[in-house]
Amino acid sequence: MAFLESPRFPPNVSILASMGPTFRTNVAETASGHESRDQQWLRERVRFMFSHTGLYQAEHQQLEAFFIARAGRAGAFRVKHPGDYLLTSSNNQLVPLDPDGNEIGTAGLGYGVATYAMRRAKTYSSLTTYKTITKPVVGTTAVRAGTPVTLGSADGNVALDTTTGVFTFVKDQTRNVSAHTVGADHIFTFASAFSPNFAVGGRIWITGVTGTAATILNDMSHEITGVTGADITIATATTALTASGGSGQFFPQPTQTLTAYGEFDYPCRFTSDEATFDIVDKNVQNGYIWQWRGIDLIEVRDE
Repeated sequence: MAFLESPRFPPNVSILASMGPTFRTNVAETASGHESRDQQWLRERVRFMFSHTGLYQAEHQQLEAFFIARAGRAGAFRVKHPGDYLLTSSNNQLVPLDPDGNEIGTAGLGYGVATYAMRRAKTYSSLTTYKTITKPVVGTTAVRAGTPVTLGSADGNVALDTTTGVFTFVKDQTRNVSAHTVGADHIFTFASAFSPNFAVGGRIWITGVTGTAATILNDMSHEITGVTGADITIATATTALTASGGSGQFFPQPTQTLTAYGEFDYPCRFTSDEATFDIVDKNVQNGYIWQWRGIDLIEVRDE
């Protein structure tokens, strides 16, 4: 069943909740009282336990309809955690991703690529743990080197997928390659110099190259070892290979911090396929007063 992106649970109903992180650990205890512990979950899962006072008929019908629409445990949906929903400049990092979605580079810094996942940090003493944010709220904004980035499709803008939490930057600049020099290092000669230009230690994204060097040049960022005007050198060896055409693009650089601010939700599901509703009273004007016992939710992974 597809993930329900909106509305959040609970749907426009006054409701109370308790919540907290859970882990799964296998504990084996010996007769002498010694034990071994096997941590099954690397990261916590949050459990929500909702309760409420009596609900009028219309409110009850909203909750019942929500449960049926999710088919009990089958469907997942968004939940706002009142104690953990804010992203600030100090509690999160954007993490560079390669085209296959794998983490690369250094979290919190650019890597010359377009796409970045988001993760929230929590610190106790010297220990910091991270949670990947997959359900940011519309309006969440990327911050590059201390400056908010405009959401849009123009050069230097960024797009946010609120269903995955991935930011995709639009390139700042692009230049066509007019010549290649193959060898122990590879040199790109561009039609004109980037402005502002790259610096040694920066990273350039290359795409569209043809020839036998294409597979080791295309669709990845390369560390820059030399810059002379329109000539940019990378350490990739292309001796005896061929290369022509293509372009280079300027994305967030390793010297630039990347964070975000805004709000996020938890992806959750019901823990039971059964909903038990009790009639607890009756009101002359509004009919029966209802109560739903045992509204328990659990966070789901990677949805």
